[in-house]
Amino acid sequence: MEFLGHVVSVDGVQVDPRKVTVIRVWRPLKDVHAVQQLLGLGNYFKHYMLGYAKLVAPLRKLTEKSVPFVFEGAAVKAFANLKYSLSHALVLALPNPDLPFKVVVDASAFGCGAVLLQIQGRRLSTATNSALQRGTTAVASRSCGL
Repeated sequence: MEFLGHVVSVDGVQVDPRKVTVIRVWRPLKDVHAVQQLLGLGNYFKHYMLGYAKLVAPLRKLTEKSVPFVFEGAAVKAFANLKYSLSHALVLALPNPDLPFKVVVDASAFGCGAVLLQIQGRRLSTATNSALQRGTTAVASRSCGL
Protein backbone atom coordinates (compact mmCIF):
# COMPACT_ATOMS: atom_id res chain seq x y z
CA MET A 1 0.00 0.00 0.00
CA GLU A 2 1.38 3.42 -0.93
CA PHE A 3 1.11 6.18 1.65
CA LEU A 4 2.65 9.67 1.47
CA GLY A 5 5.87 8.63 -0.27
CA HIS A 6 6.19 5.32 1.56
CA VAL A 7 5.26 1.78 0.61
CA VAL A 8 3.87 -0.37 3.42
CA SER A 9 3.89 -4.13 2.94
CA VAL A 10 4.30 -7.33 4.95
CA ASP A 11 8.07 -6.83 4.55
CA GLY A 12 7.94 -3.44 6.28
CA VAL A 13 7.95 0.22 5.30
CA GLN A 14 10.19 1.56 2.55
CA VAL A 15 10.67 4.61 0.36
CA ASP A 16 8.31 4.70 -2.64
CA PRO A 17 10.34 3.61 -5.72
CA ARG A 18 8.99 6.62 -7.64
CA LYS A 19 10.67 8.93 -5.12
CA VAL A 20 13.91 6.99 -5.53
CA THR A 21 13.79 7.64 -9.29
CA VAL A 22 13.45 11.38 -8.66
CA ILE A 23 16.43 11.27 -6.29
CA ARG A 24 18.68 9.33 -8.68
CA VAL A 25 18.31 11.91 -11.45
CA TRP A 26 18.61 14.99 -9.19
CA ARG A 27 20.83 17.54 -10.93
CA PRO A 28 23.89 19.09 -9.26
CA LEU A 29 22.97 21.84 -6.83
CA LYS A 30 23.19 25.36 -8.28
CA ASP A 31 22.06 27.53 -5.36
CA VAL A 32 20.90 27.57 -1.74
CA HIS A 33 17.28 27.04 -2.76
CA ALA A 34 18.22 23.78 -4.53
CA VAL A 35 20.07 22.62 -1.40
CA GLN A 36 17.03 23.42 0.72
CA GLN A 37 14.78 21.42 -1.62
CA LEU A 38 17.08 18.40 -1.47
CA LEU A 39 17.40 18.63 2.33
CA GLY A 40 13.62 18.88 2.60
CA LEU A 41 13.20 15.61 0.74
CA GLY A 42 16.09 14.06 2.65
CA ASN A 43 14.62 15.12 6.00
CA TYR A 44 11.34 13.48 5.09
CA PHE A 45 13.09 10.15 4.45
CA LYS A 46 15.94 10.44 7.00
CA HIS A 47 14.51 7.59 9.07
CA TYR A 48 15.62 5.18 6.36
CA MET A 49 19.28 6.23 6.47
CA LEU A 50 22.00 5.61 9.00
CA GLY A 51 24.04 8.66 10.04
CA TYR A 52 21.81 11.17 8.26
CA ALA A 53 22.89 14.24 10.26
CA LYS A 54 26.58 13.61 9.62
CA LEU A 55 25.89 12.75 5.99
CA VAL A 56 24.23 16.09 5.20
CA ALA A 57 26.40 18.35 7.40
CA PRO A 58 28.36 19.80 4.43
CA LEU A 59 25.09 20.51 2.59
CA ARG A 60 23.54 22.17 5.64
CA LYS A 61 26.61 24.38 5.87
CA LEU A 62 25.82 25.73 2.38
CA THR A 63 22.48 27.05 3.65
CA GLU A 64 24.08 29.30 6.29
CA LYS A 65 23.85 33.00 5.45
CA SER A 66 27.49 33.60 6.41
CA VAL A 67 28.79 30.87 4.06
CA PRO A 68 29.24 31.64 0.36
CA PHE A 69 27.62 29.07 -1.93
CA VAL A 70 30.44 26.99 -3.41
CA PHE A 71 29.31 23.54 -4.50
CA GLU A 72 32.54 21.55 -4.51
CA GLY A 73 34.62 19.19 -2.40
CA ALA A 74 32.80 17.97 0.71
CA ALA A 75 29.44 19.31 -0.52
CA VAL A 76 29.66 17.38 -3.81
CA LYS A 77 30.63 14.22 -1.92
CA ALA A 78 27.75 14.71 0.54
CA PHE A 79 25.35 15.21 -2.39
CA ALA A 80 26.48 11.96 -4.02
CA ASN A 81 26.35 10.07 -0.72
CA LEU A 82 22.87 11.40 0.07
CA LYS A 83 21.59 10.36 -3.35
CA TYR A 84 23.12 6.91 -2.87
CA SER A 85 21.74 6.54 0.66
CA LEU A 86 18.25 7.56 -0.41
CA SER A 87 18.43 5.22 -3.42
CA HIS A 88 19.53 2.29 -1.23
CA ALA A 89 17.48 3.06 1.86
CA LEU A 90 16.72 0.58 4.62
CA VAL A 91 13.41 -1.24 4.79
CA LEU A 92 11.98 -0.51 8.22
CA ALA A 93 10.34 -3.59 9.71
CA LEU A 94 6.98 -3.45 11.33
CA PRO A 95 7.52 -3.94 15.05
CA ASN A 96 6.49 -7.17 16.69
CA PRO A 97 5.35 -6.41 20.26
CA ASP A 98 6.14 -9.98 21.32
CA LEU A 99 9.87 -9.64 20.57
CA PRO A 100 12.47 -7.62 22.53
CA PHE A 101 13.68 -4.20 21.40
CA LYS A 102 17.10 -2.58 21.67
CA VAL A 103 17.72 1.18 21.53
CA VAL A 104 21.06 2.32 20.10
CA VAL A 105 22.05 5.98 20.44
CA ASP A 106 25.06 7.94 19.26
CA ALA A 107 26.17 11.56 19.23
CA SER A 108 29.05 13.60 17.89
CA ALA A 109 29.93 17.22 17.20
CA PHE A 110 27.97 16.89 13.91
CA GLY A 111 24.75 15.26 15.06
CA CYS A 112 22.98 12.73 17.15
CA GLY A 113 20.86 9.73 16.38
CA ALA A 114 18.94 6.81 17.77
CA VAL A 115 17.75 3.58 16.27
CA LEU A 116 15.15 1.24 17.71
CA LEU A 117 16.24 -2.28 16.80
CA GLN A 118 14.41 -5.53 17.08
CA ILE A 119 15.79 -8.99 16.56
CA GLN A 120 13.52 -10.68 14.07
CA GLY A 121 14.87 -14.13 13.38
CA ARG A 122 18.60 -13.55 13.96
CA ARG A 123 20.89 -12.87 16.90
CA LEU A 124 22.19 -9.32 17.47
CA SER A 125 25.92 -9.44 18.05
CA THR A 126 26.77 -5.71 18.01
CA ALA A 127 24.85 -2.51 17.43
CA THR A 128 26.73 -1.50 14.29
CA ASN A 129 25.88 -1.26 10.63
CA SER A 130 27.36 -4.73 10.17
CA ALA A 131 24.91 -6.05 12.75
CA LEU A 132 22.09 -4.55 10.72
CA GLN A 133 23.46 -6.29 7.65
CA ARG A 134 23.51 -9.59 9.54
CA GLY A 135 19.78 -9.44 10.02
CA THR A 136 18.92 -7.08 12.86
CA THR A 137 15.95 -5.07 11.76
CA ALA A 138 15.67 -1.33 12.32
CA VAL A 139 12.08 -0.50 13.21
CA ALA A 140 12.61 3.22 13.74
CA SER A 141 15.40 5.74 13.33
CA ARG A 142 15.87 9.38 14.36
CA SER A 143 18.72 11.83 13.84
CA CYS A 144 19.36 15.50 14.40
CA GLY A 145 21.94 18.04 13.31
CA LEU A 146 23.84 19.98 15.93
